[in-house]
Amino acid sequence: MNNKNWKLTLPNGKEVLNLEGYSNPPYFHLTDSMVFRAPVNGSTTPNSSYPRSEFREMTNGKLASWSTKDVRSMYIEQAITAVPKKKRHVVAGQIHDSEDDVIVIRLEFPKLFIDINGTDGPVLEPNYVLGTKFSVKFETGGGDINIYYNGVFKHTMRKTISGCYFKAGCYTQSNCSKEDDCSVNNYGEVKIYQLYLDDVQPPVATPTIEQWAKAIQKHEGYFPGSASYRNNNPGNFRCSSLIMGELGATSCVNNLAVFPTFETGWKALVQFLTYAVTDKLRSYRSTMSLLDFYKVYAPSADNNSPINYATAVAKDLGVTIDTKISTFLPTTPPPTPTTPNYFFSQNNPLWKSVTIGKSKSTLGEYGCTIDCSSDASSYFGEETLPSILAKKLSYQVDKIIWSSIGSFFKKFKFLWRFYSHDAKLISEGLNNPDKVVLLNVDRGYHWVFLLGKSSTLGYRCSDPYPYPAKVRYYKQSEVAGGAILGKK
Repeated sequence: MNNKNWKLTLPNGKEVLNLEGYSNPPYFHLTDSMVFRAPVNGSTTPNSSYPRSEFREMTNGKLASWSTKDVRSMYIEQAITAVPKKKRHVVAGQIHDSEDDVIVIRLEFPKLFIDINGTDGPVLEPNYVLGTKFSVKFETGGGDINIYYNGVFKHTMRKTISGCYFKAGCYTQSNCSKEDDCSVNNYGEVKIYQLYLDDVQPPVATPTIEQWAKAIQKHEGYFPGSASYRNNNPGNFRCSSLIMGELGATSCVNNLAVFPTFETGWKALVQFLTYAVTDKLRSYRSTMSLLDFYKVYAPSADNNSPINYATAVAKDLGVTIDTKISTFLPTTPPPTPTTPNYFFSQNNPLWKSVTIGKSKSTLGEYGCTIDCSSDASSYFGEETLPSILAKKLSYQVDKIIWSSIGSFFKKFKFLWRFYSHDAKLISEGLNNPDKVVLLNVDRGYHWVFLLGKSSTLGYRCSDPYPYPAKVRYYKQSEVAGGAILGKK
């Protein structure tokens, strides 16, 4: 913070303008933060019956005064660490005008909320825990006052007011008349870690991948007795080819991956996040914000709240939900995945014995079309395991009825079936990001998922028959037909 922007009012009657190196414990001193303490028996200022250890905004050595039409902002990263014993109320940050407070951050323990000139506004935390760090931002302009909490917009107050200024610190909302203990040992206290005005922005925190993974473990509910704990799965990963293959899960229970040890599950989570921030996964991009990431990682379609998840993790990491995930750079370059994360194998032990429809044919024997459809579901962001498709799609004995793909999936459908090599149709499908191509090869007895084309080697495909799936090349003469699936 800029010391010249503030005047300090203390509960011992002092006002301090020269803050450089200033300390007056216990009312104001520096540790890992600026500590503001105001006991209930402290002195008060005119027009107030409560004590304060608090900054008042200044401009060039004079009392600041501006209008809500002006573009102004104050950012505070802080924690309320103590409240009075009986009336447990503290104000920690406010906009004041020439007569009264306009809008404040108020704790009436345990409820932390926005107080709008004496009227309860939005609740920020219904059960605030003393000492928990949080950020608030006051922002004005055009007659509006916007309030952000931990980077998330919370409230707009529309009112043109003049004579305004910012205040930050501890304004204890009690005194000896309201307390049984009228001593210096009964107080409110606030710690401020960062304080910025206007265009000066707080430095960007740079959490590590491991810290991010730890936050995910916490919010996925990893504790003794939970599914995450039983499965050694701190990321609560669902069963997918990447998780079940390269990242080391060994079985699948209720569509949740099970790892042999916690160490394996932890390494899988760290590796997954490392791939995500370095563009190694198809569904994630390093340019994503934290909120964008959770829209994919914990989609609302699965009864999650991406914004609540992102907000909780951002709070733990000391960033905002708009922070780019590329911020969480790994300490070492990630390896290239051994296979792309959308390859499925029909001979995966988890489902190779599952029967297709009502037939006795198994996925391991005849499931290539189904596995390729699962590859497509991953591509279109609606990943579904072959074992599920074996029962949910429609079949003529063990042959897929193509139209049932569009009936089951919400994001894509069957578009076209062709019965010979069609270079034009294949090329159009391959080059259209809204389509995928499945090729019928080996004289019409096998299906593969088309990935690309080499001018010398031919069509590059994912072959689902081996476990794990393998990349293989097929010449034009080996293609007996195919199918096109596309976005709805």
